[in-house]
Amino acid sequence: YLPALWQDSGPLTPQIRYDYHRTLSDLILDNFFRPLTEWSDKHGLRARVQAHGAFGDIIEGYSIAHIPEGENIFFGDRCEVNLRHRRLASSAAHLYSKPVASAETYTWLRVPLFQVTLEMMKAATDATFLDGINQIVNHGYPYSPPQAGQPGWFFYASTLINHNNLWWRHYPHLTKYIQRTAALLQQGVSVNPIAVYLPLADVFAKYGSGALHIDEELEKHLGRELFDELRRAGYDFDLLNDRALERTARVEGRQLRGGTGAYSVVVVPSVRFMPPESIERLVEFTESGGIVIFIERLPEAAPGMAQQQERT
Repeated sequence: YLPALWQDSGPLTPQIRYDYHRTLSDLILDNFFRPLTEWSDKHGLRARVQAHGAFGDIIEGYSIAHIPEGENIFFGDRCEVNLRHRRLASSAAHLYSKPVASAETYTWLRVPLFQVTLEMMKAATDATFLDGINQIVNHGYPYSPPQAGQPGWFFYASTLINHNNLWWRHYPHLTKYIQRTAALLQQGVSVNPIAVYLPLADVFAKYGSGALHIDEELEKHLGRELFDELRRAGYDFDLLNDRALERTARVEGRQLRGGTGAYSVVVVPSVRFMPPESIERLVEFTESGGIVIFIERLPEAAPGMAQQQERT
């Protein structure tokens, strides 16, 4: 059936599509993410990885890196939940006990260039911290020699944070704030009482082959309403994928624990396909006194072709 995978219709079933994308995901994990981290270990380095944009299980990709790195891009000074660029990285950091979760910050904060103010950068910094990031990576300081004059050389996607900017002499006020806040955040442990299940199997089963950016598709599939409502209600959350639920999470008391995360409630958005291993862990959690909330529907089938009827 491989030739037909280039189409979103025809003989493809959701189970075949899931198997195809699950295989692609494991290929990029085994042939890029793991070798990169292993090479870094061998050479005394740390792998800082932006896994968003990949076509696989992004949380698992982040879990392999020493430092999961998100991003702050396009009007990132708005105080709203950013699943696609930040929350996936910070969730992986919590689920897999990564003490540092960084973010490339101030990229394309405004378009065109030369519009960004320190006030915008302060707001973007706070929005990034609120999404669980505890290290800011500056983006950026374009090299510009004296003979280039002013504004000199600059990078098309970056906020101009160098000696040619008019507010450069005031920039240390912001960096000192970032330094103090990040230092405190890295000493503490994020406390998010809610885990939101990621319907990765549904996204895998939805599409044929192609350049599938899982972070974009997850964000479109889930929408923003659930996450904004949780924040407005005063709750914070991590995202939870199947592999972490099956292999990393454990039930202790009335909580589901994974890494430094400790969750009293698991919210499952409208999900059609769910591995039985995930269902079993959620059953164990509820039997211990935890709360699981299914929105709109219950899962109806296991994903994939292998032992489909028995697993369902």
